[in-house]
Amino acid sequence: MTNRPVPSYLKIVRALRNVVVVLGLLTLWQSDLLAERLRVLTYNIHHAEGTDGVFDYQRLADRILELKPDIVALQEVDRGTGRASGIDQAAKLSELTGMDSVFGAAMPYDGGEYGEAILSRFPIEKIKTQPLPFEFGQEPRGMLQARIDPGNGIPVFDLFNTHLCHQSESTRVQQVQQMIQILNRSDSATALLAGDLNATPDSEPMRLLFGEEWIDTVAPRSDIDYVLVRRRDSWRVREVTIVDDLITSDHRPILVELEWLGVNEHPLDATPVSATDWTAMESRLLTAITNVQHAVVSINGGRGGGVIVSPEGHVLTAAHVIGPFQEITVSLTDGSDFQADCLGAYRFADAAMVKIKEPGPFPFVPLASMDYSRVGEWCFAIGHPGGVDEERGMVTRVGRIIAKKDNLLRSDCRIVGGDSGNALFNIRGELIGIHSRIGRSSDQNFHAPVESFLRNWQALNDGEVIPPERMRRRGGLGIRVRDTELGLKVDQVFQDDSDLNEGDIIRQLDTYPINDAWEYMVALSSLRIDETVRLRVLRDADFIELEVKVLPVSRRNNRGN
Repeated sequence: MTNRPVPSYLKIVRALRNVVVVLGLLTLWQSDLLAERLRVLTYNIHHAEGTDGVFDYQRLADRILELKPDIVALQEVDRGTGRASGIDQAAKLSELTGMDSVFGAAMPYDGGEYGEAILSRFPIEKIKTQPLPFEFGQEPRGMLQARIDPGNGIPVFDLFNTHLCHQSESTRVQQVQQMIQILNRSDSATALLAGDLNATPDSEPMRLLFGEEWIDTVAPRSDIDYVLVRRRDSWRVREVTIVDDLITSDHRPILVELEWLGVNEHPLDATPVSATDWTAMESRLLTAITNVQHAVVSINGGRGGGVIVSPEGHVLTAAHVIGPFQEITVSLTDGSDFQADCLGAYRFADAAMVKIKEPGPFPFVPLASMDYSRVGEWCFAIGHPGGVDEERGMVTRVGRIIAKKDNLLRSDCRIVGGDSGNALFNIRGELIGIHSRIGRSSDQNFHAPVESFLRNWQALNDGEVIPPERMRRRGGLGIRVRDTELGLKVDQVFQDDSDLNEGDIIRQLDTYPINDAWEYMVALSSLRIDETVRLRVLRDADFIELEVKVLPVSRRNNRGN
């Protein structure tokens, strides 16, 4: 490539831009100094009995203290039981840690009580224990609620701590439904939910909570222990620490450091209305772009792109970018090249992961929390379409999220040929999606949402390729389709009572414009069996609207959808 001199006016523009970036970084640095932090620990302590069979309260207290939590949600806590030699375990840990404590009994046990406890270095104003539904033969469960006043700029909040049934998925669903009613009745403006929920992130109980706009702050490292925050509350996840200790208890302690952004934080979906608003947004965008650009990479000389999301060199990209390749080349913004191995892929969302072979550390970007991004939010697309070009630099476009489902996010940030696998960020600089496909119009830019990676993180990291047939609760419309010049054509209808006819051209499924079979499959992947969807269909030169129920996929007709 031939290097051409940079025009003087561009040098001036770049210099001014750098000044704005520096000012933005100073503002960010100052805000970090003033930021209000809350360190939340959730820990199932196995009634203080270690896996070595020893009741060692000092060991347990030391494990808690070394993490320096502000509040602690404890599960499997005994008070006055025979197995704990009559000790009030919450009071004992309060004595050893110097933190205030409260206890909530879920059930009588062995001459005493068994339930949840909360430790806090802040005042606890009031407490309440709510029983949760259970079936005969199962252990009773409850949810402990404590109102906490941390002061120093963080508002009073309710901490809810629970331990859900380990014996039955249907019972956990009932318990979560009851919890949602309790949580919605809370008269506190802010709330946190922590505990051992005995449910993986892709399970029905967690889907119910996520559907109520609770965000998993531990993702993608979530298993069954959680700290959840509500979307409407102004929290940002700063750090997650999981201690690899299975001696003190049979669960690992999980610490989440949260930052309170304040009620006056400029919303991510607000439209600037004044010059001051626009200047503030520009400063935030320039700061975010500066922070993320070194982690956005090119793959295989411009075949596509990706973004590094860990110091060890994990790269998220689009599944169709890595294709059948076993080894690929990752090029960083500074022009350095590294060999990488393909790991796993989730075909429905066009999501894939690769790993740089070199040990690192590498520049990386933070991931947005599970289910945090929403329709209307400002975002920016950034990448190296066609490969790293030092003279051109990175290509950045600003827009908004205009539609979102489980496995598909749509924005009006225009993406172009060669953009596949590159990154979509919110204006905080958190990764919210990976570019997937370009539609026919300027507002049909499709991305794999970060949730597609978070929900399948372990499988992707383990090298698993997840095809459509592996998707849980998979359903279809009882038809077989194929791509045609007119659009997606219904070739065969398997249900006698279906409102669809052979020869129909499907143009839209709910909010998804449908141009081909891939978009149709992605749209289906977000639906559940028995859900009713609205279709816009071209039939005999006229558009009609239909409502069709999602059906289980028949094994006999396993080629149909």
